[in-house]
Amino acid sequence: MNEKTWRSIVEVLRTAIEREGDSFDYYYDAAQRTDDPELKRFLLDLAEMEKDHARRLREELERVENQRWLESKVTC
Repeated sequence: MNEKTWRSIVEVLRTAIEREGDSFDYYYDAAQRTDDPELKRFLLDLAEMEKDHARRLREELERVENQRWLESKVTC
């Protein structure tokens, strides 16, 4: 993978992680402001989904960074 492609992938993943975190905050905060138990549960479920998305994206970012590190150590 060339440097430009690698940097683009890393940038996309970092941005996506940040946005998932923002979405988590939005749903969690909204859940705290409602007295409706059904709506609260729905919003908390959405928040958990965003949290899981962020976790998966962090795992992918780690995989991409590790792959790049390994490529930098291997000489052909």
